[in-house]
Amino acid sequence: ITDKTILIVPLTHPWAEKDFITPTELLDVEFILPDESSETHIAVREALAGIGISIYQLRSIMVLGSAEAIALSVQEGLGAGFVSNIVVNKLVQNRVKSIAIQGLEINQDIYIGRYPNRPQSAAQAAFWKFVKNNLIPIQKDALNINLNKIPAN
Repeated sequence: ITDKTILIVPLTHPWAEKDFITPTELLDVEFILPDESSETHIAVREALAGIGISIYQLRSIMVLGSAEAIALSVQEGLGAGFVSNIVVNKLVQNRVKSIAIQGLEINQDIYIGRYPNRPQSAAQAAFWKFVKNNLIPIQKDALNINLNKIPAN
């Protein structure tokens, strides 16, 4: 699936009254950033570089290892953050404000795989059911790939 990474701010933030900001406005606020090894950090870094801003120019007050922790920290008013649209919709919807950045869109491809010939634990079965029922749009054909037909190169 492809998921959008969005900028969120607390509802009390001055940007919460805006629909979008300019890229240079990013330099004016404090951020809670994802860990450098995360796919979100990489996607944000590359997207910002495309509009002439280094992620290292942002005023980082904290680096956290999970999108959920970032979203909850933003909700509590600690700063602005970049997180997955899925996380916002499932965890902090209506408790943070998403802000568009003029000329910038950040998307991440998310890949999920499983080996259907191996017995699943209850947790794995529940997770797969969640994925199939909640993370739309998913290419339906991609959910039923037969790994026995894929060449072993």
